[in-house]
Amino acid sequence: MARMMARLTAGLTGDHLKWVAALCALLVLTAAGIASGGGQDPPPVGGLIVVQARFAEFRRTVRVPGALQPEEKTRITSKLSGVPILKLLPEGTAVRAGDVIVELDTADIEENILTVKEDIVTAEANLTAAQIAFERAKAEIEEDTAELEAKLAVAQARFDLEQSRPLPGPLAVARAQLDRAKAGCQYAEYWLASTRELFEEGALSRKDVRAAELAHHSAVLDQQHAQRTLNEIAGGAQPEDLGSARAELTEARVSYEQAAQSKEDRVKTAEASVKSAENALDALRRRLSELEDDLENTQITAPHDGVVFAHAGRQLDIGYPTWPGLVLAELADTSSLVLHGRVREADSRLVVVDQPARVRLLAHPDRAVPGTVTKVAETLSEDEDSPGVRYLEVEVKLDEVPPGMRPRMNGYAEVEVESMSHALVIPRACILDGKVTALEGTKRRTRSVDVLASDGSMAAIGSGLADGQWVLLNPEE
Repeated sequence: MARMMARLTAGLTGDHLKWVAALCALLVLTAAGIASGGGQDPPPVGGLIVVQARFAEFRRTVRVPGALQPEEKTRITSKLSGVPILKLLPEGTAVRAGDVIVELDTADIEENILTVKEDIVTAEANLTAAQIAFERAKAEIEEDTAELEAKLAVAQARFDLEQSRPLPGPLAVARAQLDRAKAGCQYAEYWLASTRELFEEGALSRKDVRAAELAHHSAVLDQQHAQRTLNEIAGGAQPEDLGSARAELTEARVSYEQAAQSKEDRVKTAEASVKSAENALDALRRRLSELEDDLENTQITAPHDGVVFAHAGRQLDIGYPTWPGLVLAELADTSSLVLHGRVREADSRLVVVDQPARVRLLAHPDRAVPGTVTKVAETLSEDEDSPGVRYLEVEVKLDEVPPGMRPRMNGYAEVEVESMSHALVIPRACILDGKVTALEGTKRRTRSVDVLASDGSMAAIGSGLADGQWVLLNPEE
């Protein structure tokens, strides 16, 4: 019957199709009557076409033209900007999870990685130099402070001596010189120990250690000489001028205070240099990590098994530059397909989720695959090519996917919107303005009928006709 309908309707439109539908309905009813054994010969009506009302199963369907699509699609997108496509699997390629679908050009990224690695080596050297300079600055500051502190102590001792007990000048000077020599020797010992520690840490050289050793040896000799001088002049000397001792103490105190004030600024300057070098190195390391991530993202793999499809039906060209979020391809599981189609506005209210359907494809016209309506759009859409024509988007999921059915095949779904297991059925073409022309013997009578349901060709009658009654096909107005 489906093939016969296809041949009959080829090239026909309008009223011709209505006549063909009525003829096919007549054939169906006649066949049903013969099969049931309940048919009776039509009365002679002078060449008019009549049909017999019969109880039968009535199913009303709505046709949904569309195309097969995978039920679920995963978009394969780019995370990089300005990187050309080097390789892209063609549409229809089956892949496993982890297979590479897209490869991007790595030349620029690899070159930038080499450059940043060289910059990191330089930055590490700069940081080491800044750290050594910082440690050296701290050591020099401590050295200068200790020396000034020693001078201040000597000056204070001399002043205290002159002020408290006016001894002969040479003896007081000798004692002060011995105190100064002792302080210098103590400082030399401290500096020698510090130099050796910095040398062990790599902050100072062997030459610096040798210089500290010589300075310590010289300080020991100075102390010994001062002791001998004191011993020689212990018998007495000329009175010393207290004013000279006071001036020396004032000068030592000013120098010490100035050094203490500048110490914090010098340390902060050295610390800032170290921090700047650390920040520069950290920035380069972050940049290297970003580039390594970019290099890894040049190979885009399949998150699951599936078949590769071009996004929106357009395969990107090799060399096409990417940007973040660009859809490079789509990955679909072809074991679950849906027919994505449109229902005309007049039938939109009839289609709801969970209605049964049968899907037929142009490539397999003799195969009807059962399915179910799974999605119905909330609002109508307008056809871009036909202004004013609106439709409702619908998805019908196939219960199973037979061999040979593939995404993007065109066809249609017949959605069952109403079903009656036992209804009085006549062709839709018998009804005019809610009335039919019934035959009673050789007479015609117009009767009002209650139409329970109808589709493009058949109608289920609730009242107004009886089983087996003859009615006129396509009555005149």
